[in-house]
Amino acid sequence: MYLHAKIILTLTKRMPFCTKLQGHSYKANEMISKNKIKFIHDLKQKKTRTETGLFIMEGDKMVTEVLVNRNLPVDDLIATPGWLLRNRYLLHERIREITEFTEAEYSKITLFESPAGVMIIMPLPVMAYEESELAGQLSLCLDTIQDPGNLGTI
Repeated sequence: MYLHAKIILTLTKRMPFCTKLQGHSYKANEMISKNKIKFIHDLKQKKTRTETGLFIMEGDKMVTEVLVNRNLPVDDLIATPGWLLRNRYLLHERIREITEFTEAEYSKITLFESPAGVMIIMPLPVMAYEESELAGQLSLCLDTIQDPGNLGTI
């Protein structure tokens, strides 16, 4: 079940994307600050991701799966106007901020050679467990597996 949003477009130079969702009002930023662009570039480094507790997820399929879930908090949805219009039914109240980038601006911040037009910044997942839950059981904890083949070898 998707939450449908009422879309209001105003004809300005940037055509800001505005929507009202269950009492929350979202509006795309008129000016994209250099600090925001720098922050996005900084999140590409592990040190910044660890310090801030945030990471970038990019790509239409992965972002859509996160937004359909609706249980995961999204710090910032960064997208082109076209993506926002095509996928407005995915927007929900757990998205803290929506930032609209033009195609040219988006191509400067993307990690992909052929960008999908959307990325999200979200908190790093915290995998907490109680030692009492694992007591007396065979357990295997893995961290920073970079190649799925390595897990298959184990």
